[in-house]
Amino acid sequence: MVIRRPVQCALGLSDRRRRHGLDARIVCYLCNAADESCDHLLFECSFTQRVWDGILAPMRLDKPSTTGCGSVLEWRRCLRELWPASVRRGGDSLFTLVTWQVWKERNARCFQGETSTVNYVVSSIRSGAGEWVRAGARALGCIIRE
Repeated sequence: MVIRRPVQCALGLSDRRRRHGLDARIVCYLCNAADESCDHLLFECSFTQRVWDGILAPMRLDKPSTTGCGSVLEWRRCLRELWPASVRRGGDSLFTLVTWQVWKERNARCFQGETSTVNYVVSSIRSGAGEWVRAGARALGCIIRE
């Protein structure tokens, strides 16, 4: 029998840095309204939710409420359950791409002092999706059109 421990976010966010006694900004770099944590950054943050809206609305795909979701992994599971089975595989790639771009935006704000708009991040995700499709991510190509 395999015993699985809960997956924990190992990103270098402020909550993790504080646990290790390091200096860290407490407030989220994206929304400036809540304490930064992995779960907040990747699914609870108002900036991230607007990015998801910008990606999913044109595809007519729903997203779950953040209420009642205890973690980003639980929110991802809820997201998959809302989508038709035909788009779930591409949706997994899309989830990875969106969270990667959100993380890059957070780091640009944190380390370079650069700030992008939601529309710019959405555009970057669409552009990145096109590159992934050209590189062979066919399931993603079924849900995102260039």
